[in-house]
Amino acid sequence: MINAKETSLVAEAVVMDNGTVRSVRDVADENVPPDVHTDYVIELTRVIKGDARVKSATIALMGGIEDKTNYVIEGVPALKKGDRILVFASHGRDGKYYPLSGGTAIAVRDDKGRYSLTKETIAGNGDNDRSFTADSLESMVK
Repeated sequence: MINAKETSLVAEAVVMDNGTVRSVRDVADENVPPDVHTDYVIELTRVIKGDARVKSATIALMGGIEDKTNYVIEGVPALKKGDRILVFASHGRDGKYYPLSGGTAIAVRDDKGRYSLTKETIAGNGDNDRSFTADSLESMVK
């Protein structure tokens, strides 16, 4: 679930690139998979919570392609340049934003202008229970 107290940014945004993969191997054992993250540059189009002066940001998501292996985290969306998203994130000491709920707190906008969070992020009986507009969200998040 999303904890509003941990949220320093809630914003609509456009993904500006296809991401840059970072990989860190925590141990010397080659049998242990690396810690793979992908950094995406986003242009903020509407800030619902956070500093409205911020126009672009980098978000870091778990997963990505490293050495021809695609590391996928359940519930974390696969983003691409041009995607319209709504992100719930905390600001890291490194200047990047980290989506909440294990990286799943990113909703991709559908062709009707609605956003949906995955079942890993928010409870509900179906997609309609997890679907919302930015306008409906604005009155709930502060």
